[in-house]
Amino acid sequence: MIKLFSLALLINSINFLERRLKCSSYRYLLHPILVAPLGGALLGNLSTGIYIGLLLEVIWGSNLFDYDFGLQYVNLAAILTTVLTLVTGNISLILNLTIAVIITYLLQEAIIMLDSKTNQWIIEIGLFFFIFTLLNFTPVLKGLLGEIPAQFLDQLAVASGLLPGLGLAVILAQIIVSEDLGSNLKLSYLLVLVILLLLSQWFNWLLPVLFIVIWGGGYLLVKKFKVSSYFLRLAIGGLVIAAAPLVVEITGPMVDSQLKLVLWSEAFLSVSTLGLLLFRITQFELYFICLILGVIASRAGLLL
Repeated sequence: MIKLFSLALLINSINFLERRLKCSSYRYLLHPILVAPLGGALLGNLSTGIYIGLLLEVIWGSNLFDYDFGLQYVNLAAILTTVLTLVTGNISLILNLTIAVIITYLLQEAIIMLDSKTNQWIIEIGLFFFIFTLLNFTPVLKGLLGEIPAQFLDQLAVASGLLPGLGLAVILAQIIVSEDLGSNLKLSYLLVLVILLLLSQWFNWLLPVLFIVIWGGGYLLVKKFKVSSYFLRLAIGGLVIAAAPLVVEITGPMVDSQLKLVLWSEAFLSVSTLGLLLFRITQFELYFICLILGVIASRAGLLL
């Protein structure tokens, strides 16, 4: 009971801060990759909290720059997903993520509707009791998830492996079609997300600290050396394409051989195209450069 009370208090506090800070310059202090590990630490599984925080940071973190549409309470979704996943025995990340996002959307709409009509303390108390009641029903949720056939859970696990790819797609879409990326703050943020996805292969435990250090230091460097947004877009695009074969995890027949080859081929092709744009060299020169690099990498055992 004490643990459930503590979890409810933590979730409610994060949502309270998220709503209070969203219109101020301090809103950047709250991010899923910093919030979700708190739930993981409280439940004795910090690594899962960090992993979930990174996923939601990559997929929805950019919403923290624009609260006009979409999922506004990203941090609430992150901490809810972490808590539900761990309390239900880590049966299915994607099911718990879906439940958490639905609950977050419902709370978001309810808060927006009641915000101007209801006393704030009534809203806070109501939210706390709602979250506390929800956590008390997690054994029922765990039982329901346990009744799901193993074959279906395996298919959901495959979908979970695609979540990093979804995050990369979100980042790539923003640098291609978005018109509000004039600020290097957001561009440096997107660049850091891709770097963190790559670093998650080796330094999972350090990701929250690396997020703060790399984003803060990177933004200062970008500002000091006046790096153009065009160059940042190219860097982000190149890293997104190169990261796809490394972070997308799919299991199934022919996947390990065929799909990885396709992803690596696409990565080399796309990065080569970026090279043409950036260094203004011809296709023939680039072909021989890539050929030499490919021979060196294969001899060193870095390819396949």
